[in-house]
Amino acid sequence: MRAKLIKRPKPPAPQLGGIVERPPGELTPWPNNPRTHSEKQLTKLSASMQEFGFTAPVLVDAAGVILSGHGRVEAAARIGLPTVPTRVLSGLTATRKRAYVIADHKLAELSAWDGDLLKGELEFLIQADFAVEVTGFSTAEIDIMLDDPAQAVTSDPDDLQPADITPKVVSRPGDLWRPGNHLILCGERARTGGLRARHAGCACPDGG
Repeated sequence: MRAKLIKRPKPPAPQLGGIVERPPGELTPWPNNPRTHSEKQLTKLSASMQEFGFTAPVLVDAAGVILSGHGRVEAAARIGLPTVPTRVLSGLTATRKRAYVIADHKLAELSAWDGDLLKGELEFLIQADFAVEVTGFSTAEIDIMLDDPAQAVTSDPDDLQPADITPKVVSRPGDLWRPGNHLILCGERARTGGLRARHAGCACPDGG
């Protein structure tokens, strides 16, 4: 089934209530929340809260069902916060609530990092002897970025577990790799035809 863009009359604007402190146990997770929170993320959220406090209120509906902030609520419960700030988002139909829960997660993914600016900010924190890991970046990620600010920062090298590494073959007989000033031909020892063909038409950088 393909998504359709349908023009509808503009719905009434939702209303956002004031901040109310509520115990995490009083809040109910959205029953069909498609977003999951890994143990690693929850650990980082907990560390951030202990450093900066609970800074972003949780959005709930009138019944106390969480619309935004599931991970923050779970992290807060883990570190024993007695209450968390909440705001009631009212005026949404059941359908619009479902759409909002998805949009709240997806739209945040569409932003990007400026590698050079991020590197400068991290270097400042390191020079200030700040516990830079509470930013959410792992030590491995920070090391990579400081070496090469153009390196992608969308994945955490620490998250690479054996199950995450694809078994897909990335090289096949006949492939010629050039690591630095060397050439490596992928082939079978018993078959030298490919080696002769490649070697005959190749100006090897080391004269070999």
